[in-house]
Amino acid sequence: METTSALERQIRHVVADRLGLAPEELAPAISLSDDLAVDSLDRLELAIALEEEFGVRLPERTIEEIRTYGDLVVVTRKALQARPGPGRAIPVQAQVLPTARARVGGLLRTAPLTPYMVETIGEDVLRGGPLAHLELMVPSDTTDAEAAWVAEQFAFLHQRGVPVSVRRGSQREVPPSQRAGAQR
Repeated sequence: METTSALERQIRHVVADRLGLAPEELAPAISLSDDLAVDSLDRLELAIALEEEFGVRLPERTIEEIRTYGDLVVVTRKALQARPGPGRAIPVQAQVLPTARARVGGLLRTAPLTPYMVETIGEDVLRGGPLAHLELMVPSDTTDAEAAWVAEQFAFLHQRGVPVSVRRGSQREVPPSQRAGAQR
């Protein structure tokens, strides 16, 4: 009997859940398209689910090349090994404010910082208009290197003239109506 790693088991559960299968139905040689009828949209949804679960980025061209469940495991493992930044998912509280002077209002998101969440927050800020800015709060035990890494993830906004600030704190400092992923 073949032994599986903890990572492969975690990938197996994400894929099985997304496809509505029992985890034991997945084997490395199983064809996603031929055996499981996974189309390009399903493949993209699988990639997004894995990106969110593991905090990695799976390039679109790589997703298109995946043919088997085993390929999917290999691609995810490589993405994890190549992932820069901290060895843990850093929870962030992102507040998009409509103007530089505003201190309340806007859109608030609280979630672990994954590539998908960076993209989502970035889109929120850019939709906020020319005066919008982004304030990020990370846990108080976040190291300087981790805080710098969080700021680097939003460098593309800074290059577009959007002010981005990162500070340490805790969710307790946020009004209860805006905690735990509340969106406005």
